[in-house]
Amino acid sequence: MNQSRNPPIHINEKFNMRYSLYSNPQHKRNTDEKELLFFSRMVDLFMLATIHGFKEGLRIPFEKPSEKTDIFKWSNFKDEDLTIIKSIGLLELIRIGNEDPNIINDKSRMVEIIQEYANGGFQDLMEILEENPDFEGNFISLILTK
Repeated sequence: MNQSRNPPIHINEKFNMRYSLYSNPQHKRNTDEKELLFFSRMVDLFMLATIHGFKEGLRIPFEKPSEKTDIFKWSNFKDEDLTIIKSIGLLELIRIGNEDPNIINDKSRMVEIIQEYANGGFQDLMEILEENPDFEGNFISLILTK
């Protein structure tokens, strides 16, 4: 498949182990570690981080390509994920003064935006968890506040 039609989605390499800890990568599906999972799909954790990053204005670009690691492909997003992604893309362009709705057809631009918000959002989520390691309590708090 053409890379531009199904681009890889990246996270910061330093978060790779945490993403695996909180979501359902292939190696955990049939092990005792399943009880440590909070998300059945890595995409769901990525979307939480993206939404949190966008909500809090935490857009952090990758400083260099070596910081990136692939975690899944664009095709792993469900329709509801794509609706949120397109909304974030449009709102981001409006925020910077560009109201061109064609952004939703530019996957590479959409990927750049959501990766940077996921990067900032996940970094903030990890700081919250360091202060209070109760993942479920923090998750509920994030949903109910602000």
